[in-house]
Amino acid sequence: MQILQRDDANQQSALAKAERIVARRFRFFDAHPVGSRDRELVECMRQVAVDDAEIMLQLDMDAYGIERPVLDALPRSGGLLRGRYTPESLVQGRFNLAPMPGALASLAEFSRHSAGSADALADIIRHDIVLTLALLRLVNSPLYASGSNRQNSVGSVRDAVDMVGSRQLASLAFAAGQMSNQRAVSNELSMREFWRHSLMVAGLARSLAIRAGFADPERFFTAGLLHDVGRLMLVERLGREIIGIYGEASAQDMPFQMAERNALGFDHGAVGAAALQAWGLDGRLVQAVREHHSQDMSSGYPEYAAVVGVADFMARALGYTYWTDEHVMPPANGAWRMLGISLRDLSDVARDAYGEMERALHMFAPDGGGNRHAA
Repeated sequence: MQILQRDDANQQSALAKAERIVARRFRFFDAHPVGSRDRELVECMRQVAVDDAEIMLQLDMDAYGIERPVLDALPRSGGLLRGRYTPESLVQGRFNLAPMPGALASLAEFSRHSAGSADALADIIRHDIVLTLALLRLVNSPLYASGSNRQNSVGSVRDAVDMVGSRQLASLAFAAGQMSNQRAVSNELSMREFWRHSLMVAGLARSLAIRAGFADPERFFTAGLLHDVGRLMLVERLGREIIGIYGEASAQDMPFQMAERNALGFDHGAVGAAALQAWGLDGRLVQAVREHHSQDMSSGYPEYAAVVGVADFMARALGYTYWTDEHVMPPANGAWRMLGISLRDLSDVARDAYGEMERALHMFAPDGGGNRHAA
C-alpha cells in the first residue's frame, strides 16, 4: 500500500512539474491569445508537450529545469542597426560556419570504407546544417550544373547523392566541411542547442509533409534543417551587435525575431532566404526560410512555409529552443489548416521526429550525447 501511495505521489508530482514547465514555454501565447481555430491547435500541442514532459519526469525528476535564467544570460545592448544593413548586404562574401564535430568524424569514417552506401553517406550529411548547405550550394552552382541536363534545383541531400555519386560526394562534403571548420558561433551561444532545434524542426517537417500528402518529404526535411540559418549568418556578420540585441530581447522576454525586426527592419528569415537565393538554391527552400514565421499563404509555395512554420511551433512546444529564445508562438495565416492533418496525429508526428533525433545523436555521438530532451 505504501509503495502504491508513493508511486501515485510521484506521478502527481511529475504531472504538476510538467504543467509548470510547459506553461513557461507557452507564456507568450497565454499573454497574446489567438482565434478559436488556432487555440484548438495550441491547446492540443500543449497537452502533447505536458504528456511528453510527464513521462520523462517519471523516469527522472531532474530531466528538466522549471525556470531557466533569462536576465543577464546574454550581454545586453539596445543599439539600433536599422538602415545600416539589408539582407542582401549581409550575405556578401564568405561565411565561416562550422559543422558539428561529430558530422566530420562520421564523414571521415565513411571515407575510410570504400564499401559505404549512398544512403549511409546521405544520412550523415543531411543531419548537419553546414554540410547540407555547402553541398546544395555546390551542386546547384553554374560550374557544377553546366555539364548536366538538370532542369530543376537540387533540394535535398539524397537527390545530390543520387546525382553525383557517393564517393565523389563524400570527398566534396569533407572538403567543404574542412573549409568551413574555421570558426564557430560566439562562445556565449550554444551551437549544439541550435543544431538540436534545427534537427527537430527538420524531423517534424518531414513527418508533417508525409501526413499532409505532399511530394518529396525529404525536401521539407531540408527546409526545416535550414530554416534558421539566417540567425547563424547574423551572428557571424554582426557579432556582438546582434548578440547584445538578443540579450536585450531576453531581458524583456521578447521573441528574437521581433527584436531583429525592431533593430534591423527585417529578421533572420530574410537573411537566410537572401543567402539561399544568392547561392542558387531551390525556390521552395528559399520561401520556407523566409516565411517560416509569417507563413504567407499567397506566395508561390505556401505548403513549404506552412509545414516549416508548424514544425517550428511544435519544436518549441516540445522544449527544443536555443539561446534563451523560448517562446511558443502559433503558426500564422491558417498554415495549420492548410495541412489538413488531424490534431490526433500531433503526438505521432512528434514521435517520428524524436526517432530522427535519436538516430542523429547516435550517429554523431555514440554515447547518446546526453538527455534527448534537455532544453
